[in-house]
Amino acid sequence: MRRPIRIFGPVVTLLSVVSSGHAAIALGACNLLTGASDLSTDVGAGGPNDGTGGPSGPDGSTTNGSSSTDPGTDGGANRDAAADVDVPDGYVPGKRVFVISSTVTGNFGGVAQAKTECTQAAAGLGGTWMAWVSVAGDDAVDRLTTDGPFRLVDGTLVATNKAALLAGTLSSAINKNERGQTVSGFLATSWTGTGRNGRSTGDDCQGWTSANQSDIATVGSVTAPDGGWTDVYDAVGSGGGCSSTFKLYCFEL
Repeated sequence: MRRPIRIFGPVVTLLSVVSSGHAAIALGACNLLTGASDLSTDVGAGGPNDGTGGPSGPDGSTTNGSSSTDPGTDGGANRDAAADVDVPDGYVPGKRVFVISSTVTGNFGGVAQAKTECTQAAAGLGGTWMAWVSVAGDDAVDRLTTDGPFRLVDGTLVATNKAALLAGTLSSAINKNERGQTVSGFLATSWTGTGRNGRSTGDDCQGWTSANQSDIATVGSVTAPDGGWTDVYDAVGSGGGCSSTFKLYCFEL
């Protein structure tokens, strides 16, 4: 008489072949899963879930190696595996950077007010922020007191450290606003007053207090993956000068 063989854990295809009065059982297509529970076979009546598979241990499991949980579970060994989050090798969270979703003229009120603009834009992000703008005697590079790495708000790497920022070796342009939206077109320009060395160029809309077309300021291109991110050209009168409306870069400290 053939007796059933029950396999708990991996999926097994059971083939029963009767030949010449002898029962031959072939187990095939066994998909062994890493970390799965031990296989338990029960030849004979009863099983691990009917109370006859063996005496119960103090934790409710049976002594034949089967768990009191439903077939296919591992009794808890891998119960939380689905909650694990895959993180790329070498990933470092770093500091966030974005351009504000709004725009301002060159008369936005100076370095302190630019910082306020960043703080207000980042209200839903948390953290402490600075604006990448310079004036004579107050260079943006000196206020950026963290060495990164720097990432967009969606986690995309911009630069591995401050040196990479200044060298213009960006992994990605700083082309996302605080909401993670891509900025492009004519609006993809940011006031900086800051050269590629991170220091004031002296062109800053009269210390960021002028919206006159005749005044000028250094601006950066939001779409530039090189040193142009901070210094791509000077906004001059023919292009609107300080009356233009551009964005601001915001760095998390």
